[in-house]
Amino acid sequence: MPYLSREWQLYWEDMLEASRRVVRYTRGLDADTFARDDMIRDAVLRNLEVIGEAAKRRNGFQWTFATVIQISNGAASLDSGM
Repeated sequence: MPYLSREWQLYWEDMLEASRRVVRYTRGLDADTFARDDMIRDAVLRNLEVIGEAAKRRNGFQWTFATVIQISNGAASLDSGM
């Protein structure tokens, strides 16, 4: 794994935890259920904000929600050159 400063490691951990929450909150939901449930929708949006705020701190690397989800699910890693 490439060297990450302590500060960036904290942002990375925030991104991973937020992405795991999004996956957990939405697992098994269809779009209609998601759209009707204000609490789930608000929780997901808040965690997407956390991911976005943490990603802003990392200059020179384009993070996407899909990238964070892939890494949190083990489908990719920082070493994969994304």
